[in-house]
Amino acid sequence: MPGIDDAAASYIDSLDNSTDEFLNDIEEMENQGLSPLEILAILAALDVTSYVIEDLGMSTGINAYIAATEDILDNMPFSGAATEAELLALQNVQRSTIVQYTGHVGSTVRNEISKGVIAGSTRDEIKSAIQRHVVTSDNSIKLITETALADYQQSVSHVMSANQPESMKYFYIGPMDERTRPLCREILAGMPYTKAQIDSRFPGAFVDRGGPRCRHHWQKMSPDKILVDHRNEAKRRIKELKKAKRYKRPQTIQQYYEKRKLSQS
Repeated sequence: MPGIDDAAASYIDSLDNSTDEFLNDIEEMENQGLSPLEILAILAALDVTSYVIEDLGMSTGINAYIAATEDILDNMPFSGAATEAELLALQNVQRSTIVQYTGHVGSTVRNEISKGVIAGSTRDEIKSAIQRHVVTSDNSIKLITETALADYQQSVSHVMSANQPESMKYFYIGPMDERTRPLCREILAGMPYTKAQIDSRFPGAFVDRGGPRCRHHWQKMSPDKILVDHRNEAKRRIKELKKAKRYKRPQTIQQYYEKRKLSQS
């Protein structure tokens, strides 16, 4: 899903640029002769969300994220089951979510800068601390933004699949490559499925798909050559694993937590 990947990359670039701008502002205050205590007082009074979005340029990352939601809609076959109001509501939820998430990221950056100011850390030391932090690391941001957009994509599919006949079959849309998870490979190998078949064979997967950062989604559509190729490749890979006696039927997220709950009871 290039649109989702690109949105995550743009958000990470925006964070890197805004962090540099934030540190520039701190250096300017220091050059003006402000003490660490005075700088901390200014940082404490900041409206972080507005500051990072409007003044530091995180709006670029947010805009790329919202553009990805629009690309998702443009690239999905429209079903009469979805109304414009429903799709707009889903998109508005995404907009609110990314703005709140950006505020959280901005607060984390501020905290790391505050610690660096009071410790007398250099600019590079502060920036390294920000990049190492669990909230502001590239991997964390990729996980959160890509998962949120993939979940949005699946929510749109859900709305479009409402009130469809029980006989309606769904295809699992997404790549079949070296990154494809065992569960997703298993699903690809047998598609298409009715909703009842999905719930029976892969409990919870109609919503969760392969789990966080999954690159697949369910969609009502006719098979094409790519989907057939993916299904055949998944079948071939599963056959190889079984022959090598390395095949283990994967679990959905729901199955994993249900089994874990039983083992703890």
